[in-house]
Amino acid sequence: MAYQQQIWLNFRCADYTVGGIGSMFAALGDCFSFFNWELLARAKIAMGLALVVWLLPLSALISSSALTVIAHTSYPSREQFVPTLDFTKDLSVQYRGSHQIAPVLEWLTVSTGANTNLFPMQNPIPNSSYRVDFLGPSIRCRTFGGEDRVPVENLLIDAPLSVPEMIERIYNATSDQFQKALDAASASTSGSGKLIYAAGSPFQLPEAILWRNQSKSSAIASFVQDCVVGTKYCEIIRDMVYKDALWIRHNNQNIACALHETRYYAHFQSINTTQEVSLEAYELLDAIDDPVASYRSITQSLVNLLTGALGLGLAAETEGEVSPGKIIHLSSQTFLRSLRTRIRSTILVGALEFTEGMALPDGPPPSTLDDGTYKQDLVLGALIEEFSRNLTMNLFSSSHFLYCGSYTPLHDGPLTCPGTKQTTTYVTNVTFISNENIYHYARRNLLISYSIAFAAALIGVLVGMRALILNGNAHSTHFAAIIATTRSPSLAAMSEGLSMGSEPLPKEMLQTKLRFGILEADSEGKEEAEVRRMGFGLTGQVKKLVKVHHYV
Repeated sequence: MAYQQQIWLNFRCADYTVGGIGSMFAALGDCFSFFNWELLARAKIAMGLALVVWLLPLSALISSSALTVIAHTSYPSREQFVPTLDFTKDLSVQYRGSHQIAPVLEWLTVSTGANTNLFPMQNPIPNSSYRVDFLGPSIRCRTFGGEDRVPVENLLIDAPLSVPEMIERIYNATSDQFQKALDAASASTSGSGKLIYAAGSPFQLPEAILWRNQSKSSAIASFVQDCVVGTKYCEIIRDMVYKDALWIRHNNQNIACALHETRYYAHFQSINTTQEVSLEAYELLDAIDDPVASYRSITQSLVNLLTGALGLGLAAETEGEVSPGKIIHLSSQTFLRSLRTRIRSTILVGALEFTEGMALPDGPPPSTLDDGTYKQDLVLGALIEEFSRNLTMNLFSSSHFLYCGSYTPLHDGPLTCPGTKQTTTYVTNVTFISNENIYHYARRNLLISYSIAFAAALIGVLVGMRALILNGNAHSTHFAAIIATTRSPSLAAMSEGLSMGSEPLPKEMLQTKLRFGILEADSEGKEEAEVRRMGFGLTGQVKKLVKVHHYV
């Protein structure tokens, strides 16, 4: 409305071309009207009002953008019951009168040895992370050279054999068994080889071979044949003279590994439907003299995997007589041979040295191991220690080893074992991961957009009121208003032959200047007080309007 009053005021005060007048009438509905230079130069106020009309709806879009949605992740925390390991369980099973490792523990040991990654566990508390510290078993290994001598105090007749001496005797007996196995496997060929790795557990040594005055080579050979390279299941003896869990001889190096109480600091992070487990730190405590049943089973499972012998053999086919100390080779092949041990299926095999001390005539080097599968350039004892810690941590991956077995997560109470009254009472600070949408209200943007729109509208209203007052009456761009103001004979003559109003209109017509005022031709011969005709007329044929007069 303000724009309409302003353009009629412009028509009264200045001459405009027919094209400019048409653009002013169409400016509210045709944005191309703003490209008319005449209007931009001579009708600035009117064009400003038209621009406000066009831009005012934008305030509605800006105000809606003042309210935005922001994806936000919060990390609230609270004290919470969480599952932990239950070492009070007996992880062995009765089979033919002996305690043997539970299949689930044996499977977990084999799987742990095959890679260095910790296994995920069932997600007890979705979208959370927490830390647990607990006591569990681990193995610590110490190394000493095979040339170490027996301490003087251990040379007493009734004293037990020293660790280096005992390992030496077991290694020699294992080497004999390894050579016998090579000879038996190469009936049509000549077998030769060298023992690289031998491992056995002093937990399984019978009393008869521990003491210097009783130990005989035949008894040690029998033990090696049964519990080191054989298939007999040898249990851990409760009353152990030696505190080590595992003895290993690798090339010329002795390794003795003892069972230790260890404090684990574990971190649990919820990822999708699983809970990732990681070991942040650990603290070795005292060596364990008499392990509980669960510790004994875990140790026995690891010992069973590593116990045995592994070495290199050279098989050579022969032709004709074989002279003493001489073999006529037609072909030869170096190969790995293992007895009982499954170390080749673990990452530990990467720490074994297969070439040191070898003296195989004309034998090619052994097949290269896959370097991408195993850990290289690491000490065997350090890898065994890591293996034992990973095995303890991987117990979390099976509900069989958890305090409740299976559990029901409750945010406000203990994790209760279904069907029992047993609960886990381990409480720790749990951080929850909460993804939520936050509605952000930009108050400043909303106020600015509404203030600008209100100010522009207010200015437009004031300008329109001023135009209305100056015009003396209200105007519009209605078609009836156009009819009423274009009855001049000069306009009729100018538009002769253009009654269709089709585009394009003649250039001469568009450039003709008009003004809205008193038509002089119609006022001739009439007195000043009489009614006068007003409308659009050619420049020079109209007089300026006077508001106090009445016109027809």
